[in-house]
Amino acid sequence: MSRKILSLLILFAALNLTSSVYSQNSGIALSSDNVEINFDVLGDGKPALVFVHGWSNDRSIWDSQISYFSKKYKVVAVDLPGFGKSGNNRRNWTVPAFGGDVTAIIEKLDLDNVVLVGFSLGGPVVIETENKIPDRISGVVLVEALHDVEQYYTPETIKLMDSVYLDLVTNPTMEKLEPFFRKNKEQSFERVLAMIDRSRIGWKESLDNSLLMGK
Repeated sequence: MSRKILSLLILFAALNLTSSVYSQNSGIALSSDNVEINFDVLGDGKPALVFVHGWSNDRSIWDSQISYFSKKYKVVAVDLPGFGKSGNNRRNWTVPAFGGDVTAIIEKLDLDNVVLVGFSLGGPVVIETENKIPDRISGVVLVEALHDVEQYYTPETIKLMDSVYLDLVTNPTMEKLEPFFRKNKEQSFERVLAMIDRSRIGWKESLDNSLLMGK
């Protein structure tokens, strides 16, 4: 149990601390339920790489990867609805809905030969995206996600995980988060604070729905 919670909490670990590289390459797609989905595009070349963040994160967690891979490929970094700069005016906070959001971006950019990269919650989201538009997808990469695809969480476990997650985003402290930072702990802590200092509309619902996927 503790190991599974640890693997989920690792989403708070800062992957690297770099400044954003996208400010002049942003775009907006519209979801099927009229939510604005913000994304950034950089570089050119195939396959196109589409990066999807985890729960409570935003697209900035991929800064280092985007900077590196954009030298050779077209790369896209997505803010899922409810996170980052994307809208939160929706009711259906499910993984299939998020998969539809990523699909909307790929179709707006008319991408094919796409490799999807999903971190934590982004893992099942990119799998859902691949299921929706298989002809456009050539590969899927999962990062810290779906260690056990048959894992089933009991209602008691989900309640416990809810309390841990929501406590971290509503009452963050260095003491709670420090074990998950690889380096630059002070900067990492400030970066996490910036990502979670938002309305958090839909966060609990998206967390619960992702945990219920195996049911």
